[in-house]
Amino acid sequence: MKLYKYYFDYDFEKIKKSLPKLEKSLSFSKSHSKEIISNEGSFYLKNNKYYKKNINYNTFSSEIYLDLFDKIVSPLKPIVLYQQRGGNTFFYTKEEVFQIPIGHIFLIIEKKKFSIHKNSSTHLIIEYHNNKIQDIYFTSEFDIDNISAIQDISYIMNIIV
Repeated sequence: MKLYKYYFDYDFEKIKKSLPKLEKSLSFSKSHSKEIISNEGSFYLKNNKYYKKNINYNTFSSEIYLDLFDKIVSPLKPIVLYQQRGGNTFFYTKEEVFQIPIGHIFLIIEKKKFSIHKNSSTHLIIEYHNNKIQDIYFTSEFDIDNISAIQDISYIMNIIV
């Protein structure tokens, strides 16, 4: 299944203030993962074993201007979604790694996934790295030309503001 990612410019403080509203109004779930970042690459921990992540260079992005969101930001500036296509940003290898570089950072990544209902194919993802908001984006099975994806993103964006 192809998954599209849509990034947008955001204000961390506005997102933090809207979290209780998002949790109350939308269906949401949490997941946790552990990763290690070093000068030799990125590693993930699964079942007490380490594996390397490789970057997928076959992804590309394009800018999409949505006038639907004019009221949210300002009358003169529509929201720009940055659409990433081509699959995941990383390949998760299945070969176990037995040595982690000495100079590294250990991250606990929590992802909160919000959607209009539990079977929705469009989600707002908020990533926390060591309990600090690090990344916010939408994912969807649909291209932005799909009216369902546009309506879901619009509904969630209206809750944020």
